[in-house]
Amino acid sequence: MAEKGSSFIPPKGKRPKFNFYWIYAILAIGFIAIQYFNFSNPVEEITWTRLEEILTKQDVDKIVIVNKEKAEIYIKKEKLKSDKKTS
Repeated sequence: MAEKGSSFIPPKGKRPKFNFYWIYAILAIGFIAIQYFNFSNPVEEITWTRLEEILTKQDVDKIVIVNKEKAEIYIKKEKLKSDKKTS
């Protein structure tokens, strides 16, 4: 028969307290992972000649000017699919 004191249950008043630093550590690791693994859409820088080719083929869905030096060019989805097949 097992003795009364052999169980591993700690006494009621002596439980280990939850440490909130674990939450901070998990959040920090999460933010570092987000920065390390770029989960956004792929961005590709192109030259002026490539831009002229895309514009003459009418592959552009829209152009958003970000500032005086950069612009975001969105390609039509059907053109992206056809470009993947030819590559």
